[in-house]
Amino acid sequence: MDTKDAKKIRPQPILKPVPYFKCFAANTIADRSYRLMGLAERGLWISLYLECWVNANVPSKPAKLAKILGIQDKEVEEGLTENVLHFFEVRNEQLHSPELDGYRAEFEASRIKKSAGGIEGAKRKKEKAKAESSEHPQQPSSTQGYPTGLPSGSLNSITSNSFTSNSFKSNSLIGKEVPVAAEDPWITECFGDTAESKEYKRQSRGG
Repeated sequence: MDTKDAKKIRPQPILKPVPYFKCFAANTIADRSYRLMGLAERGLWISLYLECWVNANVPSKPAKLAKILGIQDKEVEEGLTENVLHFFEVRNEQLHSPELDGYRAEFEASRIKKSAGGIEGAKRKKEKAKAESSEHPQQPSSTQGYPTGLPSGSLNSITSNSFTSNSFKSNSLIGKEVPVAAEDPWITECFGDTAESKEYKRQSRGG
């Protein structure tokens, strides 16, 4: 067998048996055969239902059935009445429940459908990703994660627009004359137009 063909053959997943089955209480109680059962018959009926769900069937012979259920032969013979057998069918000396067989087939069909849907969904997702990668191939780059080069322009160049901020405009106040407060006698004496202030200025210049 070719290797490629061997890869295509994949083992199907083993589905575990469903541990529960449907039980419609209203329908069961409404059934005349169930209503005519005694307590022992009802106990045998539910025991047979549980066995048939787990093992698909039970022996129809009372002696074998008693061994399977772990009870005495007499109890099986007395309890296996027409009312109990109303819920079962005899096939190849085995008791089968048509109701439970239908539930089992329904469960298995639903689980197989879900499993096939999951496999098909994964296959489509893989094909889509493959198609997208072929349409937009990624080119490997050895410089990925690194800067492409030095920034354009000189770091020392400053344009005239740099001087439009308020911080530079505030420098225009430098050199402006500040009016002398006339009410301060010391400032007036030092910096005013009096004779004493002129003499102070002349001496401070070394003149």
